[in-house]
Amino acid sequence: MLLKILGSSSIGNCYVLETEKEALIIECGVSSKEVKKCLDFDISKVCACVISHVHADHSKWWKEFADLGIPVYMGSETMISLKAFHPCAQAPFLQGMPVKIGNFTVTLFDSP
Repeated sequence: MLLKILGSSSIGNCYVLETEKEALIIECGVSSKEVKKCLDFDISKVCACVISHVHADHSKWWKEFADLGIPVYMGSETMISLKAFHPCAQAPFLQGMPVKIGNFTVTLFDSP
């Protein structure tokens, strides 16, 4: 498994957790164009994008990812704040409850 850091600042945060067969995008604070480059333009291996919270440096490009058909996972408060009512927008996260996304398991936790 490889973690690729595409952005980690107030300008934009985005990480790609990649295995041979799958990729999970964590945060969408950079454009899908940057993610496509990172994955050699093969977005078919992307199982989802996960957003931790509503700040633009983490969520700015969510709709661009959703429009590509990538499921975008977030908490319900984030979904409401972003007005993320899109067929690919998902709000299954409850604090402490693991969610299986492809072969990845994601758990939302509170961070002060």
